[in-house]
Amino acid sequence: MRLLELGCGQGYTANLIAAANPAVDYAAIDFNPAHIAGASALAALAGTKNARFGEALFAEFAEDNGEGPFDIIGLQGV
Repeated sequence: MRLLELGCGQGYTANLIAAANPAVDYAAIDFNPAHIAGASALAALAGTKNARFGEALFAEFAEDNGEGPFDIIGLQGV
């Protein structure tokens, strides 16, 4: 299962869902570089290996992300 979270903020939700579901490939993006840095640091600290974070605008990501298809795409508070 592949999940994409648009607008992941500090990555709390992404890290929690990824940690609770280690078989899920979790990708998360946000336009704020500080948010991505914090989310990535949290994943490293927690040892969450199946969560990836990237800095991108939604439109940029949609145009050429090289990620392939996702089973679930979600967002909250955006």
